[in-house]
Amino acid sequence: YFRLQPIEVGQSVYIQVHDIRKTYPLKVDILARETVETPAGIFDCIKVEPVLESAGIFKSKGRIFLWFTDDERRMPVILKAKVLIGSITAYLKEYKPGMPVEDP
Repeated sequence: YFRLQPIEVGQSVYIQVHDIRKTYPLKVDILARETVETPAGIFDCIKVEPVLESAGIFKSKGRIFLWFTDDERRMPVILKAKVLIGSITAYLKEYKPGMPVEDP
């Protein structure tokens, strides 16, 4: 759902996340436009930080940053998370473009 929202740097987008019994609001801060390199290639991206503002199984004391391609795909290409004991980084290794969707 986030990937379909119109976004601009400096704005926040609000979406809902679900765990087993509850729904929580998730604020996604749109931080910057950056060009990043991954094993899958070089991409123009939008850097975001999701911020869960209430408790639940998703509650975290760390920070998460995501980079999505700055195009109609909004494909996630990098995830960086700072957690209690260190950090986690994941990069898109490869992808195969699918067929374009035709308008109905």
